[in-house]
Amino acid sequence: MPPLLRLPAAALLAAAGTDAALVLPPVFADGLVLQSWVEGDARSFVYGSASALAAVNVTMTSADPAQPYEKVYSTQASSLGAWSVQLDGTYVADNQKRHGPKFGPYALAISDGEGGSHRISDVTFGDVYLCLGDAEMARPVSALPEHANVTADAAANFSSIRLFQAGGAGG
Repeated sequence: MPPLLRLPAAALLAAAGTDAALVLPPVFADGLVLQSWVEGDARSFVYGSASALAAVNVTMTSADPAQPYEKVYSTQASSLGAWSVQLDGTYVADNQKRHGPKFGPYALAISDGEGGSHRISDVTFGDVYLCLGDAEMARPVSALPEHANVTADAAANFSSIRLFQAGGAGG
């Protein structure tokens, strides 16, 4: 192998080793909506992968300075690196001492104690809907000439609706 190709190949092999960095699925990004359950209870899961047996902390804080809130959830990654925490449904209260996830938005800071970290901002709780289909669903509505303004209208009139488009076999 030529000398110039050895270094990239070695780097790829090292990156594929068992000591994985802190990794979150793509859905855990800014603007995240976590499912809230019965009567506003928000016992959602946050999960990912890290180095085997790494200590993982998920810190949830209120993004509203008028309603300070912080809670740390701790866990340990499995021997395969998988980890998850379940948020327990206790959240910031409003000025009438009502508790609930609707008093966000929140920020999530995830760290593994080994230098890996992620910060997710503008996290809210609500109803999550999934749409599945064939490759035709990958075409955005705004690409259709007769509906070009639908996306802009929706963003202007329904700002609390969030869209996450996952990649798939078709794109």
